[in-house]
Amino acid sequence: MARKKQEVRGNITFLAKLLEITPRRVNQLINENVIAKEAEGDFILPKAISSYYTYKLADKEVDYNNEKAKHERAKRQLAEMEVRKRKNELHEAADVEAVLSEMLVNLRTQLLGIPSKMAMQIAGKTADEIEEILTKEIEFILLDIKDYTPTMFEQEADERGT
Repeated sequence: MARKKQEVRGNITFLAKLLEITPRRVNQLINENVIAKEAEGDFILPKAISSYYTYKLADKEVDYNNEKAKHERAKRQLAEMEVRKRKNELHEAADVEAVLSEMLVNLRTQLLGIPSKMAMQIAGKTADEIEEILTKEIEFILLDIKDYTPTMFEQEADERGT
């Protein structure tokens, strides 16, 4: 007596787990007619898995002109970045981080030094005089850090060897 081959079926969640994709992606593949959903609302698993891997392994045609355009666009962007670097309009992230870190450490040191530096100058002064003296000192410190120059980044790049 011949045995009837029983179909192995599963729902969308089970198929997604087998394919290691999300149920949402399975729905997308159904809409793209990659995987066929049976009339009962489930899937014949071997057929669905085979369809999925046929789709995944299918040789996608490469459009030479499109790839060439992407390559040329990338080369142009790199050249533009190089020009901006040479004009000191663009800096490496590591250089920016190093320069800013150094500036902030210096600022912190100067701000923490205000109390000891100014203590003798403000002793016995009125509140208005103290405020004026401290404001001038803080403005002096802030003027020091506002003097950004692109050469700061060049020096940092030289130190890093880039």
